This record gives sequence, structure tokens and C-alpha cells, in this order.
Amino acid sequence: MILVWKLDRWGRSLGDVMTRLQERTTLGVGFVSLTEALALTTPAGRAFASFLGAFAAFAHDVIREAQRAVPRGGVAPQAPNGARVPPGPCCPVAGPCTS
Repeated sequence: MILVWKLDRWGRSLGDVMTRLQERTTLGVGFVSLTEALALTTPAGRAFASFLGAFAAFAHDVIREAQRAVPRGGVAPQAPNGARVPPGPCCPVAGPCTS
């Protein structure tokens, strides 16, 4: 049996916690969190853990999607009013004109 004070103290991220929980569950080790009233030894606790796993996968996918949305060189330059600025040599945001 593993007894922790808080679930977030057992891992660095929700995905990390879920991986650790799955590893221990396959070994037949019970898990209890004191402050969150989470016990994976009960059917309700196992259902809650599956919800946590779904949220961990969702959070991972959202982060990956946000990372893919940003261009590799960083965020594109913007004009003072927030509009995107097309690339070119006479761009007020990019610097002085070369032509």
C-alpha cells in the first residue's frame, strides 16, 4: 500500500502520476491519498483514476497542438494594432528598409 499526503506531491505532472499509478496497479499495490480521499482500492477510486487518465491525455494533446501552432522560428511579427505583418524588406516592424 502506498500512502501519500497529496496526489500532486507524488509526480511532476498528471501524466507522470498516471503512469506511476498504472505501474503499481499492475503489481497489485494499493494507493491512497489522504487529502483528496482517493483510494484506488475501491471501485469509485479506480473510476476516478480513469477520469484522471483521460484528462492527462487531453492536456497532453492540447499542449502538443499549441506547440505545433507556433511557427518554428517563433511568433510572426505583428504591427502595433495586432495585425500580422507580411514579410518584406520595407516592414516597419522588421527594421529599416534596405531598398
